[in-house]
Amino acid sequence: PRDNRSMAMAEEQLATLSAAAPAWRESSAAERVALAAEVLSKVHEDEWSRAGDWVARETELNLIAAADRAVPGATVRFVFGSILSDWLKTYIAATSGRESLARMEEDAADGSS
Repeated sequence: PRDNRSMAMAEEQLATLSAAAPAWRESSAAERVALAAEVLSKVHEDEWSRAGDWVARETELNLIAAADRAVPGATVRFVFGSILSDWLKTYIAATSGRESLARMEEDAADGSS
């Protein structure tokens, strides 16, 4: 039953994204930056990290016992928030025409630049 409920929720969310795609496609860069900035402010408010039971479900998925979930749960929230925050900042900078990432002083260790 839980898997069916999760699948139904995922399908509903994908349908919502699909329905919004034409409006996103037609939006201006300024509108997209404004939306990304709004999402970034919500990420920094941190209410999202305690919404619902997604952290508990994530740690359960990783087979972490309920009694041991506090630290991994905090780590999941921190890592996810950091990745999302950095991506949004990069998107805003790139879409606004500013350089998004600091240039490396020298070539990367793998030979890329």
